[in-house]
Amino acid sequence: TEFTKTTMPEYVIEPPDLITVEVLDALPGRPITGERLVRPDGKVSLGFYGDVYVAGLTIPEAKEKILLHLRKYISDDSLGLFQEDEEDPEHKLTKPVDPRESDRIYVDVTAYNSKYYYIQGDVAVPGRLPITGNETVLDAIDFAGGLIPTAAPQNIRLVRPAPAGACCEQVLPVNLAAIISGGDPTTNYQLLPG
Repeated sequence: TEFTKTTMPEYVIEPPDLITVEVLDALPGRPITGERLVRPDGKVSLGFYGDVYVAGLTIPEAKEKILLHLRKYISDDSLGLFQEDEEDPEHKLTKPVDPRESDRIYVDVTAYNSKYYYIQGDVAVPGRLPITGNETVLDAIDFAGGLIPTAAPQNIRLVRPAPAGACCEQVLPVNLAAIISGGDPTTNYQLLPG
C-alpha cells in the first residue's frame, strides 16, 4: 500500500496552547491584541474584558465564543456582526454576519503545546516533542538528535494507543534501512498525537 499523509481532524484547543486574539475595533485605550495562554482551567484572559472558556473548541468555535462574549462591551457594528445588504438600493439595510465570518476579529493558534508524541530509546535526546500534524518517523529521529551507537536500527517501532473499540495498541515496525537507503517511505509513518 502506498503511504500517504493524512490531514488531522480540525484542531481542538486545549491547555497549554497559545492562541492569538486580535480585535480590530476594541474600546479606546483597551486594545485586544497578542498571544494568550490557555490556562489549566481552559480559559484565556482578555484582560479588561474578562475570561473566556475555549478548551475543547476548534478555532472557528473559539472565535465565535470570544466574539459573543465581547458583545457585552463592544458594539455589534465594531465586531463586524452586520454588513450592508448589497440588494438594498439606498444602502440603509444591513444583514447579519455569522460570528465565525466576522472580519473584525482574528483568532488562531500560535503554539500547539497540547498535542505531542514521545521518542524513547537509543536516541541522543529522548523525550516529549510537540506535534503539528506533519511529522514522520524520520522527523522524530532527526528531532531527537539521531540514533546513538548502541541503537538497533532494525528494531525501531511506532506504537500507537489503541484506537476506539480496539483491544490493544498498534505496533508498527519501521524499516529504517528501506527509508534511508532504499528511498522507500512505506514505513516512514506519519506521527499522531500520543
